[in-house]
Amino acid sequence: MRRAGACFLFALLSCRGAPPETHEPVVARIAGATDGGAPTVAQNDGGAPASSARRFQLFLDSGACALIDGQLHCRQNIAPDQPLAQEPALLGGAADREVRSVAIGRDFACAVMDGGDVRCFGGNNRGQLGAGVRSERQDLPVTVPGMRGATAVFAGPFTACAIRADGHVACWGKNDSGENGSSTNYLSAARELVLPEVVRNVSDVVSVAMAWDSTCAVTRDHEVHCWGRSRTDEQTAQRGETNEIPMRIDGMTGTTFLTANENAFCGVKGGEVVCFGDTSILIASKDGTFGRRPGVEKVGISRATKVSLGSNHGCALNVAGEVYCFGIDSDGVLGVPGKPGYESRPPVKVPDLPRAVDVICGTSMTCAITESSEVYCWGRFSWTSQDDVHVGPVRAGLADR
Repeated sequence: MRRAGACFLFALLSCRGAPPETHEPVVARIAGATDGGAPTVAQNDGGAPASSARRFQLFLDSGACALIDGQLHCRQNIAPDQPLAQEPALLGGAADREVRSVAIGRDFACAVMDGGDVRCFGGNNRGQLGAGVRSERQDLPVTVPGMRGATAVFAGPFTACAIRADGHVACWGKNDSGENGSSTNYLSAARELVLPEVVRNVSDVVSVAMAWDSTCAVTRDHEVHCWGRSRTDEQTAQRGETNEIPMRIDGMTGTTFLTANENAFCGVKGGEVVCFGDTSILIASKDGTFGRRPGVEKVGISRATKVSLGSNHGCALNVAGEVYCFGIDSDGVLGVPGKPGYESRPPVKVPDLPRAVDVICGTSMTCAITESSEVYCWGRFSWTSQDDVHVGPVRAGLADR
């Protein structure tokens, strides 16, 4: 088990010049709210975040970001009494166009602006900015060439993908295992040559999820197509361990929501939370096996509407507004008292939580948005304090004005 570090996109200036870290990052988690103020799990038919601007969206990794009224605000640590709107806007300020979609990778971020162009900033050692930039870091946002008309953007550790208005996906960045849908693997020294390439053999895409070296897309008819490193025995048998051509995962047909951490994918299928990949951290094994499992597994949560993953845990929201968490219980991330350990726990209901409309997992914490637009969080709030651990939900004024 490992943790992501605190060096993150919203601490770009302080992290500039820091040596590269060896851990794998957490993929960004998204929560939404309507313009009228009531949060919602805003999705289109396939489970993708809606592209229209919302009042409040929350993103967690080793810190927190919020998209508020079309502006992106970030902070390195959660401070329960400090609204994220107090932080300077990184994108979408008064003199700029609104931000429509945001994705956060290991040390970079990308955003779809009003008008459909994509801007990225931060680390660029693997060409993850997708803009022909030679430097290893670009703190000012740069426009990704050829990405006009984008509707949503998604990020993995060093790879990004954007959905175009025609329903096709274009990806750029690290491609060690074919995860950006191309057979071209750019070395770090050739980072300025990296440009978006359209992924072949998959269309009508509404959502994308990205692990360390694998990418999956959800189509409008609720099929899941994956490429990069194989995450099931079915993929390995048909395509080998790595392949840049998308392959349908039959056991995931019917998926309405999909997300990923570094090693596994989890989704909602027929109201059940199901996962595939290296799921041993998330789902306890009956035979003691560790690492990649053969196929799709049920977590044990029904009537679910959304699932979110952190490094070593996951949480799901059901139709009753209840939150259930599962996986490794460290730093209180499951929201219930218990003895921390290295064995995954089955789903447990988070107590003392008002009716929730969304849940978002970060590296070492989890947050839920309630019907009254309040944010409750649990887990480790700060990387700088060993005492800043909250086992149960604590109201955090992140959405306050």
